[in-house]
Amino acid sequence: MFNQSWSEQEIGKSSTWRELKGVDLALRAFVPRLQGKCVKVFSDNMGVAAVIKKGSMKLDLHTLSIDIASFCREENIDLHVQWVPREENTLADSLSREIDFDDWGVSQSFFNFMDSLWGPHSVDRFADNQNAKLRSFNSKFWCHNTSQVDAFAISWAGENNWLVPPISLVGQAVKHVKVCKAQASLVIPHWPSAPFWPVLFSKDSEFAKIAVKVIRFSDPAFIFVQGRNKKSIFGSAEFTSEVICVRLDGRR
Repeated sequence: MFNQSWSEQEIGKSSTWRELKGVDLALRAFVPRLQGKCVKVFSDNMGVAAVIKKGSMKLDLHTLSIDIASFCREENIDLHVQWVPREENTLADSLSREIDFDDWGVSQSFFNFMDSLWGPHSVDRFADNQNAKLRSFNSKFWCHNTSQVDAFAISWAGENNWLVPPISLVGQAVKHVKVCKAQASLVIPHWPSAPFWPVLFSKDSEFAKIAVKVIRFSDPAFIFVQGRNKKSIFGSAEFTSEVICVRLDGRR
């Protein structure tokens, strides 16, 4: 499945533009599977099929239709669009309204600093094409240039892994490092009451065997950044917790 939140600027665009952009983004996300194929898109927006077929008098729509046509020609994709009534498109419509609450990351400057200490890192395991810090990255959903959907579906051995996971997946990420006998750098908030804390530290804050180094940052201002979900606490002024970066070695 492909999923991407709209930016504030994109939200202000027309519904036809967003539907067209969705087609464009999905084609690019799935291009390895679509090259040389005949692709049929079903849309409940009547304007989409017309714009893709004939273009538009509106510049933003016409530009987007040219981008889609050019991309399909380059990738040898035979694209067809068919309108369907909204009542027959309920599943896709509901999925399009999903909000990715884990759409946040770290700043480029913070990554560069940690990469200079514990790098070079080779794979960003929890990212997308908007916030990936490395050319090779894994994503939650299909997106352009992703190396793998679902980071836990593959081994992390032999790589220097960069981990900025959703809070709910921190414990699972640490366990996967151990199972794969991998090495990784993990960025997490300093939350001793969190469910993941005992996986890394004992009650007296002694490191678990897998944690070989820990750096504690008292000022989070330059570390986390918001993604397209501007309601996220990470990267906002409301986030005031300390942050720790843990060097993990699952071979120990």
